[in-house]
Amino acid sequence: MLGAFLEAVKLGTVPAGSSLLVESLDRLSRNIPRKALRVLEDICEAGITLVTLADNKVYDLETIDRDPMAMMMAYVVAMRANEESERKSHRIRSAWSEKRANASRKKPMTKLAPGWLKLREDRRAYEVVPERVEVVKRIFRQYLEGKGTHGIADGLNKDGVKPFGRAAFWHRSYVVKILENPAVVGRLTPHTIEYVEGKRTRKPQEPVEDYFPKVVEPEVFARVQSMREGRRAPSVRLNSTRGVSHLLAGLARCPRCRSAMSRTNKGSSTKSGHPYLVCSRAKAGAGCEYHGVRIDHLEAAIVEHASELSKSAPKGSKTVEDVKARLAEEREKLQGQIEKLVDFLSEGEAEGVRQRLRALEARLAEVREEEERVEELEAVRNPITRTQRLEDLVGELSKSDLDYPAANAAMLQVFSRVYVQWDLGRLDFHWLHGGISRLPIKGPQVLR
Repeated sequence: MLGAFLEAVKLGTVPAGSSLLVESLDRLSRNIPRKALRVLEDICEAGITLVTLADNKVYDLETIDRDPMAMMMAYVVAMRANEESERKSHRIRSAWSEKRANASRKKPMTKLAPGWLKLREDRRAYEVVPERVEVVKRIFRQYLEGKGTHGIADGLNKDGVKPFGRAAFWHRSYVVKILENPAVVGRLTPHTIEYVEGKRTRKPQEPVEDYFPKVVEPEVFARVQSMREGRRAPSVRLNSTRGVSHLLAGLARCPRCRSAMSRTNKGSSTKSGHPYLVCSRAKAGAGCEYHGVRIDHLEAAIVEHASELSKSAPKGSKTVEDVKARLAEEREKLQGQIEKLVDFLSEGEAEGVRQRLRALEARLAEVREEEERVEELEAVRNPITRTQRLEDLVGELSKSDLDYPAANAAMLQVFSRVYVQWDLGRLDFHWLHGGISRLPIKGPQVLR
């Protein structure tokens, strides 16, 4: 939100002479003091007066130029905030280091586990979910028999096998993940988070054998990996990250079942073949209608009407603010109830009270996660951020030589999904900040 405010200052939406109120300077940044003071200087140099409510201090351009004592105090506050942040980071790193050490002793790090396992009630080990283990074995067996991943997923869908997790049906990609997951032979590869050239990177550590219960024989797993390696093209082995191939990647949805739509080719480029979007559920044999719409027709409509689409963006509503207030109220209530129960436990060891306390703590964790998601959505709904993202979208779609990854990334910044209404001849764009815009498409081509 501070970034959105600074952007608003640059755009002139927040004029020079305005005041920014903060609880304390440590709310501006928990970065190293030098960089934290740079944020303060940027704000003041833009003509904005910063007021800290905790100590009633006023910072403006004159203050930072002529009052060395004020800047010294600001430096001390920034240093304290940075040290507190570092302490928290150190505690978190130490906790995860201990968890990784426990993993080597076969103690579960978290309750998270592969889809065919679950954490035991005593939290000391994982145990298998028998019916799901049978599905895993079926996937490996059929692959060794020569059946492809598409065919395996198709068979699971036709047999009515319930997928693991929240997916509505089996996808080829999840079958691949199971086939390549070393957890089936009990192996865990812990990771640490490091920052390389400013980028957050997961670094694999030494694998831990026999961390999970084995559900597939190691020889079977090795044979499958050998088969998969032989089937991969060299180019895929060198670079497994595929580029974005069309504008609606990650956005297109089927109007019938609301599942994602995926790209498929009909024919070849030398035979005037064209890529289409089709319902992934229909493609996987899990129901729905198999209709296809030519991607080039959709993209032509989007590019042609990019400016009108941007102007049609709804203004949004106060729904996010309402949800945020409700969650804050519930969080405070839960914290009060937990404090009371903790005091009660100090006087007596009632098991019923302990169960109630665990339930309240679980709900409190859920509320905090919801608050984080709402904060992200609130940033998206910020009018300054939204204006900038719409300008980025029009700019990318207006380029003579379309950069598909950049244009798709710009669309993902403003849209949550796009329903391809082939029978109605239009696209329904659902905005991240709320509301729908509709765009007509000419002559949708339907595959039979």
